[in-house]
Amino acid sequence: MFDPEVTAVTPTTTNPLDLDPLLNALQSFAGWNPSAATEDELLGLAPQTEQLRRLLDSFSCHLLAELESRGSTDSVDGMRTGPWLAHLAKLPVGQTKARVRVATKLRTTLPEADRALAEGLISYEHAKVLAEACNPRIAESFAAVVPDLIQAAQHSTFDRWRKEVAGLAELLDADGGHTPGDCVS
Repeated sequence: MFDPEVTAVTPTTTNPLDLDPLLNALQSFAGWNPSAATEDELLGLAPQTEQLRRLLDSFSCHLLAELESRGSTDSVDGMRTGPWLAHLAKLPVGQTKARVRVATKLRTTLPEADRALAEGLISYEHAKVLAEACNPRIAESFAAVVPDLIQAAQHSTFDRWRKEVAGLAELLDADGGHTPGDCVS
């Protein structure tokens, strides 16, 4: 089904930003009936599909961070990037705002995580955990350990890794955040 010798796709269009050929190809995959596939084919397609998702998430993050940086959606449509995407794609605004925050953090503060997502080493969910753990008080020290956290993600379950990231962020944040429930009157 897939030729492992083929490593690059030759574009059929002169404009690399024309996503129509890719959308058409993916549309045919979306309508594919997996019941005719062999078990080996299905087992091979599952990780390839995840890799495709990671690359698409990286592309989306780069696009959203650039739109946010330029203020494009605000100047053209009068909406910040998150609400604009929610309106356009009919998605929950909280989810789209979170995607823009993650994309911006990858671009501005966590370039190693951005690179790892683009290379398919981590998923968007990994990138989101890293972005959410990295607050301004610890940004520099946290960014310095991101390569180690990316490496750790390769050898751990997601949930265990997420807890380790949260624990590390807490250790790095000596001043800590204000948690209202911790106040004793």
